[in-house]
Amino acid sequence: MPIVPKLEPGFDMTTPIEDLPLESSGIHGMLQDYYGFDPIESRMFNKFISDTALIESESGTINPKSSARGIYQFMTTKGKGQNAFQTALNRAEKTYRNFGEDAPEWLHQARKHDDPNLLSEAEQRDVFLANLWKRKGTDKLFRRVVEGDDKAAMELYMKYHHTGETHKPTLKSARSIYSREYGYSGGGLVRDSYGRKLI
Repeated sequence: MPIVPKLEPGFDMTTPIEDLPLESSGIHGMLQDYYGFDPIESRMFNKFISDTALIESESGTINPKSSARGIYQFMTTKGKGQNAFQTALNRAEKTYRNFGEDAPEWLHQARKHDDPNLLSEAEQRDVFLANLWKRKGTDKLFRRVVEGDDKAAMELYMKYHHTGETHKPTLKSARSIYSREYGYSGGGLVRDSYGRKLI
């Protein structure tokens, strides 16, 4: 039976988005500080993260058809060039170094157990963000996503996270979730992917 992602306190799907905390720690917090997001941009940033989690793990965090695991469905296949999770962990460690921080112990342990599902929601989010941020060409997309650009959200997801063969149901789901009706494009904020009210 698939494991349903467990959201941390303060991040349940019924909480109005304006009541969600803006401050965060780890890579999530580092990137918000780096970009200097204002409150609305921070909420759009968090919206992109929660939308991507919804697309990737709406059927659970264990994919019975592949080695994809966790909220963001990182591949864990053994062998050279196959383990996207280990690559993402490398990028997370480099991100910590970029910001003058030592990599936390959970990251070192993750290299050994190789299972995204053994990480907390916040830890998985940090690995996901670092994996995107350390890739060439994503900086401008981060900046456009927080301005409400749904095309940037799609590109950031499809080109730099999903990356594999285009799966039509996934593409359809991503287009729906990153679409204008959910608040992207032109800043017309209405509701996020969980139906939470946006400011």
